[in-house]
Amino acid sequence: IRELGSLPTDAFSKYQGMSTKQLDKKLAECMHELKKYENVNKKALDQFVQAASQKEELTKRMEEQQKSQK
Repeated sequence: IRELGSLPTDAFSKYQGMSTKQLDKKLAECMHELKKYENVNKKALDQFVQAASQKEELTKRMEEQQKSQK
C-alpha cells in the first residue's frame, strides 16, 4: 500500500465495518478487474516522462545555440 502513495482519508472508514468474508469478496472482484490490464505497457508512463524531459533539455540547448549564433 505504501508504494501506491498516500490514501484518501475515507480509505479505512469505508471498509472498517465489513466482515473478512466481504473484504475477501471485494478483493477478488478488484483482482478480476485488474486482469483486464495485465497486457498494458507498464513502463509507458516512465518512458513518456523520460522522453518529455529529454525533449525539454534538447529544446533548451537548441535555444542556447541559436542565441549564441546571433
